[in-house]
Amino acid sequence: MTSTPKSKQLKASAAHKRLKVFIGDWHAEGTSCGDGQDAAYPGAAGVLWTSDESCEWLPGHFFVLHRWDAQLGKRKFKGAENIGYDEAQDGYFTRMFDNAGHHTGYRRSWPHHGNGRGNADA
Repeated sequence: MTSTPKSKQLKASAAHKRLKVFIGDWHAEGTSCGDGQDAAYPGAAGVLWTSDESCEWLPGHFFVLHRWDAQLGKRKFKGAENIGYDEAQDGYFTRMFDNAGHHTGYRRSWPHHGNGRGNADA
């Protein structure tokens, strides 16, 4: 990500404003692959997954702060993520951190024309 001199006042672009779709509180649940999964049959060890999510604008409306409190089977996950847009690279990015010590990041263009897997840049 590039830095901007303090003397230059940025203005949120249309690309930044597209992040508005994430703003709010969410509850999600489903089945996810759990412990003991087999690479040949990854869905065979499905476990219940529930998550309460919240997304809010950081001041300036350039970045979204995403927090979650999830349970995957018997394991609890809490974490936070920053989501933003990098004009220099013409793409969106995320950086995530959780209570299990995981941290990763992704970059994505808009609209996306690919396989839906994202590009990890951890």
